[in-house]
Amino acid sequence: MKKIIPVLLLVLLLGSCKSKPAVTDTSASLAAPGTAAAAQIDYDKLIADYTEAIRLNPNDAALYANRGNAYMEKGELDKAIADYDEAIRLKPDDPVIYYNRGLAYDQKEDYNRAIADYSQAIRLKSDYTEALNNRGAAYADLKNFDRAIEDHTQAINFKPDYINAYNNRGYAYRNKGELDKAIDDYDEAIKLDPNYAIAYCNRGVAYYFKGDIDKARADYETALRLDPENTQALHNLETITE
Repeated sequence: MKKIIPVLLLVLLLGSCKSKPAVTDTSASLAAPGTAAAAQIDYDKLIADYTEAIRLNPNDAALYANRGNAYMEKGELDKAIADYDEAIRLKPDDPVIYYNRGLAYDQKEDYNRAIADYSQAIRLKSDYTEALNNRGAAYADLKNFDRAIEDHTQAINFKPDYINAYNNRGYAYRNKGELDKAIDDYDEAIKLDPNYAIAYCNRGVAYYFKGDIDKARADYETALRLDPENTQALHNLETITE
């Protein structure tokens, strides 16, 4: 029997939710060129620009951080982490740099280091909702669902319309077997954004485990209507129709 697949979301900077990290440009001196290069997705040129800028300004933490962001976009995570390390050495009080390095560790599935960096970002900025959400997701990856729920709840307390946090808290509740609480969270996410396909898919998973196949099917079909490329919803729908 095929496995029903729920979806856990990381917030990849600025609350975006993508399979590929979207990183923040924190540069002052190269903000305009960096933005133009990023818009064209020419990361090699962006890296070359930051490398030249670093040669001229070797003590500018933002340049290392931004080159790290470009490496992250390319999937060169070790190079990204090395740049974030240097940026943190030069500017140890910037929560965004810790957050970005946490994302890189998350991408490497090094969840303990990711949690450590998200935690430092939160220490520096207590209402850093994206870091709270991502730390919760990392705890969920480590099967620590109680800690995950705590973080997602705190993120929601700071930002009551935080759709991704509702989705991820629902994921944690579902994994604890608290299906009604999970459905409540998915309901809230859908109320906030009726076109949020992932929440329909995940609510379908919760209904499936409650034994309500008709509601599960309806949610998977809605998820696919909203996002025809949602492979999880397609997989789950095929599972219950076999």
